[in-house]
Amino acid sequence: MSSDQVDMGHLTPKTYTIIWAILLGLLFLSLFAGMVKSPVLATVMIFGVAIIKAVMVMFYYMHLKVEIVYVKVAVLAGFLALFFFVVGVYPDVVGQFSK
Repeated sequence: MSSDQVDMGHLTPKTYTIIWAILLGLLFLSLFAGMVKSPVLATVMIFGVAIIKAVMVMFYYMHLKVEIVYVKVAVLAGFLALFFFVVGVYPDVVGQFSK
């Protein structure tokens, strides 16, 4: 067991603070990505950072690193449904604002 973890996989306040700082840095990265001239590059950067932040929140704040397999499968199913929703609506959103 590492020094950052205590019993049953719960993390210490120091680890939560580090994860929070990383998430805050990723927030500023996604805000910067909105200022990129290329809309395609900006979109890829924003969605990429959003996926990284979502995975970090799921693993550290929702404690999925220590959960049983059934919980992980349920969360993954919801995450995949969200992904397919975003992919499905993206052409409509782009078409609406490109006119």
